[in-house]
Amino acid sequence: MSEGYVTFFMGPGVSTDDPVENKLLRSHEAEANKQGAEFWNYGKGLAKNEIYSKTSRGHLESRINPNTMQVSHRWVTYEERACGDERFKREAMEHLGNSLHDHVIRQLKLLREVYADLTEFAPAWEAIDRLTQGNA
Repeated sequence: MSEGYVTFFMGPGVSTDDPVENKLLRSHEAEANKQGAEFWNYGKGLAKNEIYSKTSRGHLESRINPNTMQVSHRWVTYEERACGDERFKREAMEHLGNSLHDHVIRQLKLLREVYADLTEFAPAWEAIDRLTQGNA
C-alpha cells in the first residue's frame, strides 16, 4: 500500500488520463458485471493500482500489475469481511496485552453500571456480577 495514497473514483464509467488506471477501472466494472453485481460504493483506491468497491455480491477488490497490465480480482463476502475485522481487533488487543476475556469483562461492567437502574435486566446483572467477580 502506498503511503498517503487514497483516491475516490466518481462511479462506473469514469475515465482518467492514466491508461493503466483506465484498464483497472474497466476490468473492475467488467468483473462486477460478469458476477451480476450492482455497485453500492464504487471505487475506493487505497493504494496505487488498486480499486475497492462494495457491491450487492460483497466486496470486490481489483489490482493491476502496471508492467504486464494483468488485472486480478478478489471477492470477499460481507460475512468473511466481518469475521476478518473481528479477528484483526482480537489480535490487536492481544498484541497490546489485553485478552479478549478482559475486554469482554470491561464491557460487561460498563453495561452493568450504565443500565443498573433497569430492573427488568436484574437477572442479566446478577449473571454479569457472577462472571466478573475477581476481575478488577
